[in-house]
Amino acid sequence: MGGSAQFRDEALSQSEQFVCHLYGQADVRSINEVRLKMFVKGKCSVDCLPPTQDALHFHLKRANYQTFIWKQALTAEPDLPTPNGNRWTMEKGSLKPVLMSLEPVPKSCKELVSCSCKAGCGSGRCGCLKNELHCTSACKCEGLCQNDDN
Repeated sequence: MGGSAQFRDEALSQSEQFVCHLYGQADVRSINEVRLKMFVKGKCSVDCLPPTQDALHFHLKRANYQTFIWKQALTAEPDLPTPNGNRWTMEKGSLKPVLMSLEPVPKSCKELVSCSCKAGCGSGRCGCLKNELHCTSACKCEGLCQNDDN
């Protein structure tokens, strides 16, 4: 990693396979497939799912670029490529990471969120409120909700 400013496609796929191993899915090559398997099993919250392939690749490319920069630390005047093509962007004079190009969760999946609140959905623990959605009849807050459509 960091041998050049551009991260090779082969290195991306090997890194993705390594992350699949980290999530206990050694036989799977796609992080999106790992996400799907974990989501379908329902044994973890959405917050515990691995990143999407898009987000993972962006992260790997940013990390590779940063490593490339660090490897140039002892060079007096390094010839560095622009960070803009390496999943970084310049905003108001500051370098900001570009996290992903796709939505983290499709809107159709977001609409399936329901909460299990027992006391009015007023706290930040409410899944619906956290996702900026109104509670629906699928939620467990049953009449105590302050976050409903009606």
